[in-house]
Amino acid sequence: MTGLQWASGSSLSMTPSEAMALKSLGMCQSPDARESGAVLGSVELWLAIVAILALLLALGWWLSFTAVRLDRLHTRNEATEAALDAQVVRRAEAAVEDAYSGELNPASAELLLDAATHALQQQGSGRRNAAMPNLSSPTCSPWLLTLLALR
Repeated sequence: MTGLQWASGSSLSMTPSEAMALKSLGMCQSPDARESGAVLGSVELWLAIVAILALLLALGWWLSFTAVRLDRLHTRNEATEAALDAQVVRRAEAAVEDAYSGELNPASAELLLDAATHALQQQGSGRRNAAMPNLSSPTCSPWLLTLLALR
């Protein structure tokens, strides 16, 4: 006679051939098999939990690393914009100063004032690329651009 337990936990005494038939149908299992299956299941569960935690930790690190890089990029971008705005103001001031100096003919002085005014109006509005070519437009003479570049 063999002592077997049902999946529900109740025990039963039967012959070895009956026990083999029930085991093959999956209706009962020996106490040792049930305990080893529980241990194996808990190890697999812990491994799955550890793997999920490791993935979440790696994802969190990557998101943090990316956020820091984006913050640095944003800071550098703002500093560059501030430097460009300051450069536009300095060049426009130099252009206005040169236009009123009396060394230029009136037409060139008027074009230079218009370009400087337009550059200052566009400053900080995000349309800097539209403002900068006016100081180097074909209507400005090359020597005037050289004069501005030297300042």
